[in-house]
Amino acid sequence: MRLILASESRARKKLLETTPFKFSVTPTNINEDAIIGKTPKDTLMKRASAKSSAFAKNHPQVKNCVVITADSGVILGKTLFGKPVALPQARKMLLALSSKQHIFATAVNLTIITQNKNQKITSYKIYRETKVKFTKLTSKSVDNYLKYSGNKLLSFAGAYSLIDTPQTFITKTEGSLTNIVGLPLEDILPLITKYQLI
Repeated sequence: MRLILASESRARKKLLETTPFKFSVTPTNINEDAIIGKTPKDTLMKRASAKSSAFAKNHPQVKNCVVITADSGVILGKTLFGKPVALPQARKMLLALSSKQHIFATAVNLTIITQNKNQKITSYKIYRETKVKFTKLTSKSVDNYLKYSGNKLLSFAGAYSLIDTPQTFITKTEGSLTNIVGLPLEDILPLITKYQLI
């Protein structure tokens, strides 16, 4: 079986490259902002599932493969922060996270597509949360970060990245670090091994 990462995230691609598995990248584009669940967790789960369904629909010829789709977000209280659409929104997100602990959450669909006469699809759903604590951010530090990172950070949920954000922003984490990057390998790799998918 082939392994396919159905995501345009460079961070997720880099994470998978640290594993022994060979894979290809086939992004699946959907209007994820239009998908809203009853809770932040429900929203992320629905979006990851929708991406999986979109991949199967758009690539009916694909068979004998394992497809990974995912959606990440920052949860502060009952509010879900996704990717900012512009730098002013990114600034508001970062200042809202200042001095607070929040949740970085990722929902993953691991979908197995087999095909003999008829296509068969089986999905395994994963959800992982990591606690992240921010230091007190000043307007100057945020503005410097925005100036340095530019539009690159618009691809980050919550307007920050564990790798690209200044290390002084994050003072504490509890849980999976790969989850904060966008793909909880601790959950995905054992599942692949358990079901001998690759």
